[in-house]
Amino acid sequence: MKNKKWTKLLSYYKPYKKELFLDLLFSIIYSIAVTSIPLLIRYVTTNIVNLEKDDVYRLLLLITGGNYGIICYCIFMFKIY
Repeated sequence: MKNKKWTKLLSYYKPYKKELFLDLLFSIIYSIAVTSIPLLIRYVTTNIVNLEKDDVYRLLLLITGGNYGIICYCIFMFKIY
């Protein structure tokens, strides 16, 4: 009985396989990027504080810009698909 329900449910998604796959993929990437923010903050507070001023700015820009870029890209892809 359960197999019939699952096959019927999945038959509705058959025409939208690409969109479903991309939606799940970007949902996973987005959730990893958002949940990594506290880890990045811990890394910054323990390691980057002791570096030179120029190195700190470069690393902070790289870390925050990369994470923000990933999040924005995922949100953009959510709106497309």
